[in-house]
Amino acid sequence: MKIKPGVKISGIKSQIIYAIFIADKIFSNYGLELTITSGIEAHTKGFHPVGLGVDFRIWKIPFSTLTEIIIALKAMLGKNYDVVLEKDHIHVEFDKRTKS
Repeated sequence: MKIKPGVKISGIKSQIIYAIFIADKIFSNYGLELTITSGIEAHTKGFHPVGLGVDFRIWKIPFSTLTEIIIALKAMLGKNYDVVLEKDHIHVEFDKRTKS
């Protein structure tokens, strides 16, 4: 696992630490190294600055593999996490609001 220079993970909540470990395991299963590209410094409001959001690099990952990674993340993290494939990263946030 790598952390992009300048990324602040000090202050992230245990729910996101859990998500990082799950993501690292999934990425490793595909022979990929997980790189954290955004932590608490990413935004001025929302999930990142309160320690409940994190972003992962997706450079050079084939789309079919990315799709499988997203499916695995959603399955392993469960309904209290949002996993979103953005243009240049995977965004994961812990959102404990009730979801159907």
